[in-house]
Amino acid sequence: MKNKKKIILGSIIGIFLGLIISTTYAIFSYSKTGDNNKLIAGDIYMHYKESNNLNFYNAIPQNTYTEGEYFEFTVEGKNTNKNKDIIYDIVLNYGDSPVDTTKTIRIKDELLRFRLVEVIDDTENEIFTNKSYVDLNGTRIHKTTIPAETNSKITHRYRVYAWISNTAIIGNTADADYTLDDWNKVYGSVKVSVTGDFADKKVLSSVYDIVKTGAQSDSNIHFYEVNGDSNGNGNFVRNTTINDQYPIYYFRGNVDNNNILFANKCWKIVRTTETGGTKLIYNGEQKKTYVSSLDQNNYTIVTNEGGWTFDSTDNSWNINITNDDGAEISFKMPSGTEYLFELSGTTGPSADGMYSFYKDGTRVKREFIGYGDDILYQNLTGTLTADNVLKILYSGSGSTSDPVVMKIKMWNSTSEVASSNCDNSGALSMLPLPSPFNSNRNSLAYVGYNYGDVYTFASDAKSGTYGNSVSYSNGKYTLNDTVDAIDANHHYICDDENCSKVRYYHYESRYILLENGDTVETALKKMLSESNDTIKSPIQQTINTWYENNIKTNYGKYVEDTKWCNDRSIDSLGGWNPNGGKVSGNTEDYTIYFSAFRKYRYTTTSNGIKTTNTPVLTCPNENDVMYVGNGKIDNPIGLLTFDEAGLAGLTFTNSSSNKNYLLSNSQYWLLSPATINEIGNWAYMGAIYVYGLTVVELNNTSTGARPVISLKYGTVISDGDGSVDNPYVVKTTN
Repeated sequence: MKNKKKIILGSIIGIFLGLIISTTYAIFSYSKTGDNNKLIAGDIYMHYKESNNLNFYNAIPQNTYTEGEYFEFTVEGKNTNKNKDIIYDIVLNYGDSPVDTTKTIRIKDELLRFRLVEVIDDTENEIFTNKSYVDLNGTRIHKTTIPAETNSKITHRYRVYAWISNTAIIGNTADADYTLDDWNKVYGSVKVSVTGDFADKKVLSSVYDIVKTGAQSDSNIHFYEVNGDSNGNGNFVRNTTINDQYPIYYFRGNVDNNNILFANKCWKIVRTTETGGTKLIYNGEQKKTYVSSLDQNNYTIVTNEGGWTFDSTDNSWNINITNDDGAEISFKMPSGTEYLFELSGTTGPSADGMYSFYKDGTRVKREFIGYGDDILYQNLTGTLTADNVLKILYSGSGSTSDPVVMKIKMWNSTSEVASSNCDNSGALSMLPLPSPFNSNRNSLAYVGYNYGDVYTFASDAKSGTYGNSVSYSNGKYTLNDTVDAIDANHHYICDDENCSKVRYYHYESRYILLENGDTVETALKKMLSESNDTIKSPIQQTINTWYENNIKTNYGKYVEDTKWCNDRSIDSLGGWNPNGGKVSGNTEDYTIYFSAFRKYRYTTTSNGIKTTNTPVLTCPNENDVMYVGNGKIDNPIGLLTFDEAGLAGLTFTNSSSNKNYLLSNSQYWLLSPATINEIGNWAYMGAIYVYGLTVVELNNTSTGARPVISLKYGTVISDGDGSVDNPYVVKTTN
């Protein structure tokens, strides 16, 4: 093969790639369907005829197409309509998998190249050449017409050439696209589609293609710094994945063109996945426009604490809070469906606080209200009866000189005007989280999206000989460098006469029991990354139920079973040093730091941020990988990780310059554990709050969840431009 760039092969014999170009047939909305490749409606018709299949084998990379090896098809038609042209599009998409079951790896998009020509009087007129499938997938590659008043049949004849780019590297080297074994499994399959209509139809683009459009390399971004004009705003490609089959594309910074509607809910596009899917983070409900709110006669007040008054000029309940007592109002309304609650206010820095919204005593939502003119919404779907009690509870502070000013309104769906806009209500309300610390479970086992009871802690002082370290052989431990009493460097003591088990004292009289050759490190791994993961966290239970109620039945087929990483690898053992350290002192000294968090905080630099930090999207521990396929989660829904938030532009800093579309007025969980301290009985998970990354104690019930899902590769957009007022709309109908 001429002009190949780099091919490393022990032997080319028996190594082949079959490229199959198949066809789909036109869909013409004004026609009656004849046979499956002919569409006829009186004297208005369009034929799409295939005359050649392009199948080639023994293919190796080359720098251009091979003459005579092409797929040919014709489009012919007649159009006696006097006013309308027939407009038809030629589109490329993935084809079917091959019959040959040994071919399991679809060739990388960027390695598959195409040339399109129209043949006129047996002469090829080139339309384009050497375009990769990355540039063509799901997009219109050519458009032309059968003009109105075409009373005689006209024919357009096309040829598609395909070849494998000479940039492909095949062999057993670090920079290879495929190993020799994998190359035997590679296949290519592409469909040529032709569709016709009287209207110039919008060509559907896949969500994956939208994210990658115009993406820049992120090789020059400093991920330890907040995003900005000089450090990344827009969409990027992860430089380390450029040569992957599906490079990782993502949005970063203060972007406003990544809004998307799916399953009648608002989302933000985060990034693509290694399988070509697209991760979305929940961003509230589809906003509806209302023209009138309920008047005072519609309310039956149950409680009014703080002095709420009704303003008939805009049908709102208002309050001025001049102390720190907070405020509460509860009420009943007429029966109805789809009410919308709106809270607005406030002015002055003292307006910071939390509001809680209840229905019949159950908290539906809890949100932080910052000072400024924030407006928060809560849709109440389903039917409300005249017996339902709604309550708003505000916890904050005010003063005579700086009061908290708030107003609330209720809107009824009877006044609704349709809208495709999105609000940014953000986090879901969380179910109450039980305390993770009790006599039956220890905090170490409790960190994570899944966890289990896997190790036993005990408290009992013991006198005797203590070792600085231990070794294990033939079923027995041996204490090394022994002394007569426990001290800062000697933590180990035999638990029985044969020393088949040892105690490791990590704080005063508290210890774990090591046996069967366990070390401190292996014991921690059993408690964490090798946990049997039998218990699903309340966070997971909450969003799992939400998925089943909102996504699964009608929209689940569009969601991919992506892999989620609850990375519990340890960066720092703290007071659990197996060969020294201390056994008393501040409980903070016994904090274990997880790697996913450590690189974002508490490092050696003066600002507390590791300046070599680079987001990682793979999972270091196989046991921390969760997806439906391995049984660790019930539905394909999860949360973002520290690294995904870092990739999107957030840092661990309390700075108003930390601006990112992932920020919200609410505090919500990440998937990554942060720190844990069995001595002080605390465990922290990652979270996002007003100014960026943070950590929150695991039993904090005010932290919410913004669920994350991943749309399958090939899911397309039917409308929108990605803005809040005109979000992308995922096509979910045929």
